[in-house]
Amino acid sequence: GIQSPWIMPIEGGEPKQIVNAFAGVNSVDVTRDGRRLMFFTSNPQNQFAIVVCDLPACANRVDVSLPPKFRYVTTKFTPDGQGYAYVDSTGMNVWTRSFKGGDPRQITQFTDGRIVMALAYSRDGKRLAVARSTTTNDIVLIKGLK
Repeated sequence: GIQSPWIMPIEGGEPKQIVNAFAGVNSVDVTRDGRRLMFFTSNPQNQFAIVVCDLPACANRVDVSLPPKFRYVTTKFTPDGQGYAYVDSTGMNVWTRSFKGGDPRQITQFTDGRIVMALAYSRDGKRLAVARSTTTNDIVLIKGLK
């Protein structure tokens, strides 16, 4: 099958597929109140979107177009659940955007390094954690090998 979100009762039992749609790795997120689901997806025409829907059965599904300069690393609900946070096309900064539309808002001001697959808000929503890295490359030329 396709890589898709499923739900499993905490007491055990049978898992149930929430929606039969591709969900990108590291893109699935649930609001703090547990009522809404968000994930990054693509359709058969390779058009990408962010899906937001109500749990437990992905009701009231809305496909949200990608913002300008979106880079697929990770997406997370904002603490109030009214928007989402994402990494920009440089891979260096986090931006937020409301589900109602409007211009994205930059929330980090990094000038080096890249954000690598990790972005999370603290429980109180006042802090943001990101995993960042710096890539270095060395080129070595070896001559005269026999």
